[in-house]
Amino acid sequence: FAPAALALAARLGGDAGLSVLRQSWEAAPHPAIASAWIGPETDPAGRLRLVDDLTRTHVAHPESRALRALVALGAGQTVRARQDLVAWEQSGDLDRRWYHLMAALERSEQGAGFSDAAQQEWDRRAQEAPPPPAWVCEACGHIHANWEPACSACGTVGRIVWRRPG
Repeated sequence: FAPAALALAARLGGDAGLSVLRQSWEAAPHPAIASAWIGPETDPAGRLRLVDDLTRTHVAHPESRALRALVALGAGQTVRARQDLVAWEQSGDLDRRWYHLMAALERSEQGAGFSDAAQQEWDRRAQEAPPPPAWVCEACGHIHANWEPACSACGTVGRIVWRRPG
């Protein structure tokens, strides 16, 4: 779904393209849609505004929580990042990204006081957590870096979907 939405948004451009991205996010949040929405914006405050605008109707979705926390951390907004990470934790739908984002948050908050041992503990906990969603062939389980029309491992056509592996 996301690759088709991105192609259509790029083809339409302007407000129509943005409308496609928004509707696509609301139907099936995906990191590539967020990247296209944020686009070339480099100002941290501008990125936060764009993310708020995109996620406002799906704020509780794990993709929204991950995006919001990541962009908040990039803007130095640790309180805001923690709020989204705590809300994500309370949902119970955690994956490895949550642990990596928590490590980044603590590193940001503690600065030089963040130890290698603390990082190792977060890494250990991340490895025990479910993997994040990826492009997975439903026929053979092969994980792809990007969507493809046919699986490079088994050759099955049209069965690569965005979901949690396993």
